[in-house]
Amino acid sequence: MVSNTYEISRIFRPYRDSLPLARKLYPELLDYSAIEEYKSPIFSILAKLQAKEMVKPKSYKKFRKQILNDAKIQLKRELGNEADNRDLGYYAGLKNVSNEVLANYVVLLYPFREEKDVKQFFDRLQMLKDRQIKITYAMLVAKSGATVPKGMLQPLAEDLNSRAMLFGKLKEIEKLELFPKEYKSARQLAESLLYVGGNYDKAKDTLQFLEKRSLNFNGKEYTGYYFKTRTQDDYDTNFAMNLIVFDNAKGLTITPFYEQKEQRIEDTDTDAEAMEYITETFLLKDRQRADVYRPNGYGAYGYHGY
Repeated sequence: MVSNTYEISRIFRPYRDSLPLARKLYPELLDYSAIEEYKSPIFSILAKLQAKEMVKPKSYKKFRKQILNDAKIQLKRELGNEADNRDLGYYAGLKNVSNEVLANYVVLLYPFREEKDVKQFFDRLQMLKDRQIKITYAMLVAKSGATVPKGMLQPLAEDLNSRAMLFGKLKEIEKLELFPKEYKSARQLAESLLYVGGNYDKAKDTLQFLEKRSLNFNGKEYTGYYFKTRTQDDYDTNFAMNLIVFDNAKGLTITPFYEQKEQRIEDTDTDAEAMEYITETFLLKDRQRADVYRPNGYGAYGYHGY
């Protein structure tokens, strides 16, 4: 039997990339879900199939107790981690994996939410602060046609760490009308895209919106949003310039045409000069070996590619 985690991952990779292919393995593959090493990939793929409505809940109903028990253990662990309120540092990546596992269980259990023991699980789930879990649950409620409490979506849209994710998920299920209007703008989404990794801390980070500009690139019209950022965690105390550019033809989106983050603002640079430098970096983005000369900086700012 294969027990190496990497080898198991390789076995399941083709099925993660092709859900129609994976669908053919279920429900028979679930007979192996009791094996610890196989459990996570089996339920992960099943959750993706369920989210796309490519399997029926009754096809895995007999495994509901196992899924629920595993989900309860995972939820208890996450609630304990949040209660400790520790900076996980290096182990933050492991926490993300753990939350993804719990999110998969949430997707799989949602069709059985009216059952007493499952309902108790979802009631307890509301205590969790994790954004990914909250968004997963909110999307399931919205997709089912049930009323999503405003109090569930408002904090997620207000939070820079989850705003773009929430917008993207609602767009995916064609429920953008539920996205809070006060945060439904390109500028508000651009702010959130600066912190896609979920690392904005209001107590430590400074974010300033500077300007919105119309930009012409290769004969097409774009809109650029300029921000200054700084974090107390950095040894370098200088502000950094950031540029998020959207293609006007694409409408409201969380997929920028171009983004340049954390371009250091030198002590001698004005904000206007720093914006010009980062704009030129954008305009030269397709020119191989092109550099933006900064007379007061450490040197030229090169763009990607040779």
